[in-house]
Amino acid sequence: MSPSVRTIENWLIGICFVALAVMLIVIAFTVGAFAQGIYMGRDGRAHAQVIVGADGGVFPVIPTYCQQGWGPCPVVLAPPLPWRYAPPPPLAYGPPPPPAPIGWIWGRGAPCADPDCHTLVIQVAVDGLNVRATPGGPAIAALANGVPVTPLTKAGDWMLVAPACSLAPTFTASVTAGGIPLSVCGL
Repeated sequence: MSPSVRTIENWLIGICFVALAVMLIVIAFTVGAFAQGIYMGRDGRAHAQVIVGADGGVFPVIPTYCQQGWGPCPVVLAPPLPWRYAPPPPLAYGPPPPPAPIGWIWGRGAPCADPDCHTLVIQVAVDGLNVRATPGGPAIAALANGVPVTPLTKAGDWMLVAPACSLAPTFTASVTAGGIPLSVCGL
């Protein structure tokens, strides 16, 4: 191949790359401008569609042209629409809901953790305490020693409790609870 053919070939490849770059730039700016036109005015600034007054009146905004960089754009409001905007009702704050019960425990297996007895701590001579569906009923869970619980109701020596922490299984089965894994406080 002669040097002149190589030079022409190199020029053609360069021209193709430049043409491709120009086409990509044109496509990028065209698509970007089209997408912005949906959300922004011709002046490149965001414009509200409606403004809600203090009395709940809805005022449509008339599009106006604003010179780029010359202070704030004037907002021209059309006459109010015939309907009103209803503000949301005020939020009602109240006490938090009570914790969800986990089940019934034998009250003597969980002494009080604080003077007012708002929290109990599981403390038995074995690995954990069984949690039952009803007082004296079948075991549905087992809590390891040291797990805090919140007493909800008392029926004789039985207490309906809710966990005072998030529970996580230990993957160690409780022999007295029929193979149910012991639960401890999770993270």
